[in-house]
Amino acid sequence: INTGAENAKVTVASLGGGFVHASTVKGKSVSVDASGWKPGVYVGRIQSGNQLTVERVVMVRLGLAKAA
Repeated sequence: INTGAENAKVTVASLGGGFVHASTVKGKSVSVDASGWKPGVYVGRIQSGNQLTVERVVMVRLGLAKAA
C-alpha cells in the first residue's frame, strides 16, 4: 500500500465491519499480509493528518483445476 505520506494510519475492514488489519506506517509504503483473509470485498483506509483515502480491495482465491 502506497500511503503517499509518512506517519499514516492504515486500516482494512471487511464489508461486515470487522477489522482485518490496522497499523501505523512510518514510511511512505507498507506491505500487508492478506494470506489469511477470506475471499470477499474489503475497505482500505489510509489517514495522514487531515487527508483520508478510501479504497475498495477485492480478494479472490483461484483454485487450480485438475487435468482429466
